Amino acid sequence: MYRKNNKSWIKHLDFLILDLIVLQLAFALAAVTRNGVSFLYRDTPYRSLYISISLMLTLAEIVFSILSENHKDILRRGYFQEFLSAVKLVSVSSLSILVFLFFAQSSLNFSRLVILYFFLYALAFLYAERLIWKKVVVDHARHKTDKYHLLVLTTEGMAGDVAARIQEKGFANYELIGLVLMDREASRESREAEDRQMAQDGHAAQAASAAIAGVPLAADRDHVIEFVRSNWVDEVMICLPREQRPSEKLLDGLALMGIPTHQVLNFDTDRHVEQTVENVAGYLCLTESIHTATTGQLFVKRLMDIAGSLVGLAVTAILFIFVAPAIYIADPGPVFFSQIRIGKNGRPFRIYKFRSMYQDAEKRKADYLAQNKLGDGLMFKMDNDPRILGSGPDGTRHGIGWFIRKTSIDEFPQFWNVLKGDLSLVGTRPPLKEEVEKYELHHYARLSIKPGITGMWQVSGRSSITDFEKVVALDLEYIRNWSIAMDIRILLKTVRIIFTGEGAE
Repeated sequence: MYRKNNKSWIKHLDFLILDLIVLQLAFALAAVTRNGVSFLYRDTPYRSLYISISLMLTLAEIVFSILSENHKDILRRGYFQEFLSAVKLVSVSSLSILVFLFFAQSSLNFSRLVILYFFLYALAFLYAERLIWKKVVVDHARHKTDKYHLLVLTTEGMAGDVAARIQEKGFANYELIGLVLMDREASRESREAEDRQMAQDGHAAQAASAAIAGVPLAADRDHVIEFVRSNWVDEVMICLPREQRPSEKLLDGLALMGIPTHQVLNFDTDRHVEQTVENVAGYLCLTESIHTATTGQLFVKRLMDIAGSLVGLAVTAILFIFVAPAIYIADPGPVFFSQIRIGKNGRPFRIYKFRSMYQDAEKRKADYLAQNKLGDGLMFKMDNDPRILGSGPDGTRHGIGWFIRKTSIDEFPQFWNVLKGDLSLVGTRPPLKEEVEKYELHHYARLSIKPGITGMWQVSGRSSITDFEKVVALDLEYIRNWSIAMDIRILLKTVRIIFTGEGAE
């Protein structure tokens, strides 16, 4: 029976538990440092507050570690990467204490020094704990004797890379016992020698003297079943190009023997896709996607969108009281501007903004295409745009239109689109239909997720980025590495940019 490897956060449950213990010890030591040892057993009104914070720290650490995948690839992280990971966890934990005290209205009953001591103790203890436990885990994995014996079927050109990758990343679970080069035919002399050997003792002869990356060549492609029958083989991995698949006879033979078989699907790493096997309408299918998210992650993202949009709409209502008259005075007409944009996978929707341009701005756009800073028609940005309210004929004056664009006030009505589900708080910039019509194939990848009010482009320079390929690269970086924690970081950066006006025009 094959035991499927655990890919969830439970895989590193040991690190999660140790982190919890270390954070609790650091918090207790911080409290003792500030209040004395007697604080632990004195019955004071403050003890219940400290106990509540201790419980809250446990919950915060669990939620953050799961959502941010704080323990992902922990066994392969270097010293500096591990230090940064520890800083993130301790910073979030310290921030959660401040948030708890704010909402509990108990900040006057809690010493700020405890938070400082906690940060220092927790960072030192957590970093040391992870380095020590990683060494224990890695040493145990390298020397444990109950590894699965893995036989790999591959090609001569791929064998070295495949062997090195398995030995680097699978050392904890697998012992690579041999390679079979499926594109190399055995010589007639070799076949005759193997046949004589099989006739004598029923075993397939191994190419004992040959090896690649220190891994012996186990057999030729015609004697895989014989090798498996006569050797200790727990699992077989097949890493072959798509045009060179193993024969049905070989696969049937391994299946009849009950040998678990892994057919590698993503050996072509240049394609930058994630591949999963799932049931679609009753068919077992290989699904390829630029990124795969769990149902839980998407549920949390949608909850964030709903909560954020409700807050944003409340702010929009307040802004309307002041912005609407200013827009109408500058150019009598509608306060809101709507436009058809292209959403996820080409779905059109109507977007809403506070109007920052004159009513004929879209008709006049053709007159200024030559001044487009991007120049390729894939996006439109220009300096001193005279279509902006209050800009004057040469666009150099800064009126109400410039102000609401500089402060991003014009974006606030889009929270209605977020509530409806057309947009997300964080995503890619939703393009116009005429822009999409000029896309090259690789540009369409930015449409593979729901667009957002803000995103990597907005927090990475915004109007200062005039190369559309750079915009696409930022979008793809976001899509491929997306997580809830990344969305939170982008939202926090967006708030900072709104107040500083950084990168806006």
